[in-house]
Amino acid sequence: MIAVLNKQTRINVLYSMLTVATVLGLIGSLVLSWFWNMQSLENEFESEANVISQYVREKMAQNETLLVGLYTYFKDKPNLEIQSARHYASIMASRFSHVHMFQAAQFVSQEDWGYYSALMDSQGEEPTLLQLVDGEGLVRRTELQGEQSIPVIMVEPTFLASQLGLDLSTIDFIANHFPEQLSEQIVLTEPFLLLDDEPVMVMMQTVLQQQRPQFLSILVVKVSDLLPTVNDDWNLSVNLNAVVGEQRFGVVGQSAAYGSGSHVLKWLPPLQLSREIPFRDYALELNFDRQVIWSDIKWGWFVVVALALIVLPTLYRQMFTIHSRFEALEEAQRQQLYQKANYDTLTGLPNRYHFEEYANRLLSTAERTKASVALLFLDLNGFKAINDQLGHDTGDYVLEQVGNQLLEDLRRGDMAARIGGDEFVVIIDPVASIEQLLVIIERLRATVDAVNGSRIEPLSVSASIGFAYTDAHGYELEELMRIADNAMYEEKRRHKSKH
Repeated sequence: MIAVLNKQTRINVLYSMLTVATVLGLIGSLVLSWFWNMQSLENEFESEANVISQYVREKMAQNETLLVGLYTYFKDKPNLEIQSARHYASIMASRFSHVHMFQAAQFVSQEDWGYYSALMDSQGEEPTLLQLVDGEGLVRRTELQGEQSIPVIMVEPTFLASQLGLDLSTIDFIANHFPEQLSEQIVLTEPFLLLDDEPVMVMMQTVLQQQRPQFLSILVVKVSDLLPTVNDDWNLSVNLNAVVGEQRFGVVGQSAAYGSGSHVLKWLPPLQLSREIPFRDYALELNFDRQVIWSDIKWGWFVVVALALIVLPTLYRQMFTIHSRFEALEEAQRQQLYQKANYDTLTGLPNRYHFEEYANRLLSTAERTKASVALLFLDLNGFKAINDQLGHDTGDYVLEQVGNQLLEDLRRGDMAARIGGDEFVVIIDPVASIEQLLVIIERLRATVDAVNGSRIEPLSVSASIGFAYTDAHGYELEELMRIADNAMYEEKRRHKSKH
């Protein structure tokens, strides 16, 4: 039974270790899967940012091409009428959807103002909406029709853009940012909002004739149109900043947050990334901010692993429970076979085979240690009469009672065995003296006498006992058994002669 318990304990330990290893392995798989998932998402996010950055870079290159094209147009035709330049600009602007306004401005002297006003009037256009009048500042000359833009007219001697024919919010802005140091470099101005709160960015380039401004190319770009339309599932927002030298001009524009915010995993930090796009002496800074949403996570794998965390330990437990039951059954069968092979089924005492195996080991040890051991042969007197007259059941009862009495009365270390019929053998270890041995023999006689009782009356049993002693007869089992057997039969003859 102890062996079974020890084995069961080992099985339970093995089950626990396997379960812990499985749980740790699955948790590790979850962690690795999560990091792999987030790494894939970061790579996708970086790819998205690169796509948008490249898109903005291409748009800025187109803007530069437009300005340089108009600049070249002015340079090649210094006497160009403003109307022709405006016509050219309108054709070019129509090809690019992100261009909000592309205009050509001509600087007009005070004495030429009437000529240009009459020229544009003959073409059915308003010459200006706002005009700089000495001492009066900006004065409205005609009614503004909606958000209509008119040709850009600059009036000397101010060299300011206070009378640009853009919408009202643009005029003051360009006037304030017109370069004091005139050059033919492209100027990227600080962003601002139009009257309809549309964020725009203005790019200007001046054409000089004899170191005096002659024409001005003005490109007004909607910031929102600089950003591409992206997949609705991206849940991505993009901020665009203008960087001029060491100065950063706040947020130029912010794209709408793509995707649905209702599916955002708010417990996860957003993915953030910045890209800077150089443009001549300036730069555009793109700040990307993307929230992680449910569809970004590959939940299927996590569900499978979570189910495995629940199911596998249970399966292991069932498997080990079944295994333990089979082990217990096999152990019980082994014990049963061992019992049948080594013990007498009637008395429960060891049989001859088991006794001889035990006695040989004991005598071998005793011989090495010079210990004294005695071997007794015990035969039941009167047993045959009980068997013949009272039946085999009563005979079996007597044998069973003798076996029980021997098991109770023998000392620890002694062994009694039934070797056949009504014959028993007992090995006594250790024996201190021959006197002690004789006392033990008398106690065994009394043990057998105690079996007598009402069930076998008027018959009775007694014991004839012969012994062999290692101090006198050596340590060979066969020799000891022969001597004890002869001594027992000698006593049995004496018993018969008395009765």
